[in-house]
Amino acid sequence: MKTEDYSNEQQGDLDRAKKIEERKAQTEKRLSQIIAIEKEGLTEWLSKGYPEVETLSDIMNLKKRLTGEQINFLLTWIPKIDNSVGSQERLVRALILADKPFDGSVLTKLFDDPNSSFYLKWAIGNTIASAKVLNITQWLRAKFESITLGKEKEMLVYALGQYLDTEEARNYLVKIYDYYPLHAAETLAKIGGREDLDFLVNMLARYKGQGRGSINKSIKKLEKKLLK
Repeated sequence: MKTEDYSNEQQGDLDRAKKIEERKAQTEKRLSQIIAIEKEGLTEWLSKGYPEVETLSDIMNLKKRLTGEQINFLLTWIPKIDNSVGSQERLVRALILADKPFDGSVLTKLFDDPNSSFYLKWAIGNTIASAKVLNITQWLRAKFESITLGKEKEMLVYALGQYLDTEEARNYLVKIYDYYPLHAAETLAKIGGREDLDFLVNMLARYKGQGRGSINKSIKKLEKKLLK
């Protein structure tokens, strides 16, 4: 090996080692921030005899369902905990573990708060679509009455099929299809009929964006459903 090549290889190894150390330092710093932000909430959680976790954020990784009492605890803490390192987002995701339906007013208020981040709103939409949330139907309708349709509403498209009756959900999905083609197609595949299949096939024929494969997959799924 030439001296120059050996020197370059050594420098490359040093650069990789430096990047690994930098990532490690960033991870440790982030963890220390999470621990500091969530300390008070964690202390209260553990004082109630709830499942042992290292940080409050770790609740989202529990392998068991959360009781109504535990869900109420999270709904109390979510609005008041700092979200600078994503603590609110992770606690919102933890709500998916609810063992029974829960009131959605905390989530809808946070979603509508202009200070809430895109990631927090996306997490809220995901939880609403994944869990059983009460008292959000009218709010959900209002989200798609507005012409201002943002990417943060993507997961709420799935929720339309869950919280509205089939015909009403289909009307909304057709209306917003051009804004959320992949999500609308997937939802129509779950709740739609022959008319929706024709609609999806026609829309795919003129679709120019990315995700044609995903839309076609939804079409195949609906075709299979209608053959049963």
